[in-house]
Amino acid sequence: MTETPLRGILTRRLGIFLSLVVTLLLGVAAGSLLLARTISQRSEGIQVENSHIRLTDEIHSAAYHLILEASLLLPGPTRATSDRLARGSAELERLLAEYRASHLRQRDMESAQQELTMLAEVEALAADLIGATAHLLDVDGIGEPEKSGVLARLETISRAIPESVARINTLHRRRADALIEQSRRDLATILGVSVGVALLAALAVVAASRYAARRVTIPLQALASAARRIAGGDYSQRMVVRARDEIGQLAEAFNVMAGRLQAHERQIQGLATVAERERLAREMHDGLAQALALICMRLPSLEEAVGRDDAPASQAIARELRDIATRALQEVRQAIFDLRVMVSRNLGLVPTLTEYLHDFSADSGIRMDFSADGGEFQFAPDVELQLMRILQEALTNVRRHARASYVTVRLQRAGDAARLIIRDDGCGFDPGRSGAEGRAHFGLTTMRERAEAVGGKFCMESQPGQGTTVEVVLPLPPPEG
Repeated sequence: MTETPLRGILTRRLGIFLSLVVTLLLGVAAGSLLLARTISQRSEGIQVENSHIRLTDEIHSAAYHLILEASLLLPGPTRATSDRLARGSAELERLLAEYRASHLRQRDMESAQQELTMLAEVEALAADLIGATAHLLDVDGIGEPEKSGVLARLETISRAIPESVARINTLHRRRADALIEQSRRDLATILGVSVGVALLAALAVVAASRYAARRVTIPLQALASAARRIAGGDYSQRMVVRARDEIGQLAEAFNVMAGRLQAHERQIQGLATVAERERLAREMHDGLAQALALICMRLPSLEEAVGRDDAPASQAIARELRDIATRALQEVRQAIFDLRVMVSRNLGLVPTLTEYLHDFSADSGIRMDFSADGGEFQFAPDVELQLMRILQEALTNVRRHARASYVTVRLQRAGDAARLIIRDDGCGFDPGRSGAEGRAHFGLTTMRERAEAVGGKFCMESQPGQGTTVEVVLPLPPPEG
């Protein structure tokens, strides 16, 4: 199959999503910075308004003290009161000049003009006040009519200046309050936008999680589950291709792989069937065929003995033929039994082995001792089949050649594999020799090939008079999850 390059659909979608998120965050950050800058400018405006309020309060205070000093000067001027009056006049003039200069620096000329108009009223009143105090300083003594006129003038100024200053203060306070309210609204806007972005981010995360679960996580979990079932030997597993993105292409590749594994498994099963037929043919040739040939060879002798009316010889030959036929019948029945033995999926491997070894012991008269580690052994079907065939081959050799009375079978866990150990107390043999004495050819090659065909290992140890030990290590499938 020609490989096609992966189309990065999920990658593009993820890139678009991340770009939108980044754009949104940048927009929020820019808006927040702009609002923060506006709030900073308004804070400066609030400080300016507060400074103007402070100046008008100082102007009012200076005018009040100047009027007070002028009132004290009426009975008769003294040098001390004259000095304080001069300093008060100078301070009032300085404060008025500072206030005017601060308004000339404002950018909002319309607003500054309104304040300057009010300031002109205050300045006129202050000039009138300063003129009255100067008149008091220039005259050494004044009569009662003049005192009354000055007092009336001072009283009028004392009422007018606070009113004018209060109007200016009210204007500044309104502006400051307006700036504060606008700043509060800006802060509320920033907070609202932040909360909105947080909610949008939460919704985006939820949506992305659901999308990832639907398009990525769930398909990958299904793919992993199907892969585990294939590892367990179920090559019929297929994935449903729901999209043409990377996950869909992965599912397609998985289906192609599963199809090839299934075809390979069928090929292996076909080869196993051929090998099983060859094994059965060899056993029939070595057992049943030779027994029938021996019977055919001995039948003429029986006929001659019967013809001679030699009863003892006839009986001896008949017993020999009966023993040959009985052994042949046992081997045929064992071969039929071996062909029928398969692991029941409902019963499990260990109970099946227990039942098989019990039947073998009852049929052969050889005592069996079987034990297995705790838990069930879950092999792949082809591995399970080869394990059963290796066990049958080993026990067939024990029955035919070992002359054993006792066999132990152990099934143990060995990490990610299982170890099957078959040990008999028979006559044993020399593995380095062949032929009728060494017996090295009895199924050992077949057992080794069966183990290696499923990724296992085969080992055999034997000595004359010491029995034989067969050890097979077969792989276990990886655990699920």
